[in-house]
Amino acid sequence: MFTLHKNLSPSVLTLNLNKMKNINRTILTLFICILFVGCVKVKEDLTGQPTSDKFFHNITDFQSYMAGAYAPLFQDNFTFEGDYAFIAEAGAEDIYHRIGRWRGFEEVNINQVSNPDEIVRPLWNGAYSSISVSNTLIGLADTSKIEKTLLNPVIGEAKFLRALNYFFMVRWFGEVPLLTEKNTIEATSLPQSTVTEIYDFIVADLIAAEGFLPAIQTNASQPTKGAASALLAKVYLTMAGFPLNQTAKYALAKDQATKVMNMGIYSLNTNFSDLWNWNNRLTNRELIFTFYANSQSGGGSQLHMVSRPGTNSEQGWGDWGTDKRF
Repeated sequence: MFTLHKNLSPSVLTLNLNKMKNINRTILTLFICILFVGCVKVKEDLTGQPTSDKFFHNITDFQSYMAGAYAPLFQDNFTFEGDYAFIAEAGAEDIYHRIGRWRGFEEVNINQVSNPDEIVRPLWNGAYSSISVSNTLIGLADTSKIEKTLLNPVIGEAKFLRALNYFFMVRWFGEVPLLTEKNTIEATSLPQSTVTEIYDFIVADLIAAEGFLPAIQTNASQPTKGAASALLAKVYLTMAGFPLNQTAKYALAKDQATKVMNMGIYSLNTNFSDLWNWNNRLTNRELIFTFYANSQSGGGSQLHMVSRPGTNSEQGWGDWGTDKRF
């Protein structure tokens, strides 16, 4: 070790060999200890991975885990909090985006996306995060010892939500990876499935969900048997058109829609404005399936802000609105 001594005489640089020997012995001892410690076999506790022996002991555990499949649909403005409504309309001419407000909306509006991180990636990640939760739950439910009559409604909910996510993805992106295994979220590392394969998987999930789900849920934001049939009708209707053009699906869509109407559970409101009456949100018989956003996130959704004019009276963001030609 080098030390600098300052006395009355000029500073001199001296080499303290004794100190160096002591330090070298200390370093060598520590290094040997590290080698022995490094050879110890460590039993890894994967606390972040849900397994049947750690968490899924009763039906309440499955229900609690299922709630996590909804959260990704509202994070980062994904889907129903804001972006989905714009993406759904951006390809047509009935809405517009205010130039210069947000580059992401502007690029989607003209079908020239240069930065996928702004809108496209949150849509992709949100859907596959939700799908991953459903996959995990379905996989663990298959091996669970809990009575199947208790598990089936939760399995039906997971299959319904997985089908709903894939229905979004196949219409947004076309061919996408079809993930069906638990805890699989690496959607970019697997090959893409064809549009036909994805739609066939959606149909199978919804048919299974329809058989598992109850006609009425105690929680208004959970899917029901009618919700599965209604979504299946829409899926069949979509398959009958572009790009599959499976016109035989029109009859199947009609059958599913008729089934929903004949349930005696749903009906149209006499007053159209009642659809948006907050006091009727849990009892509105026209709503077949509804996401109820977190009320702590602004008004529960950002849709009202992005579409409201940015004037003093409206106090919105004015990101996009209806084209005056429509």
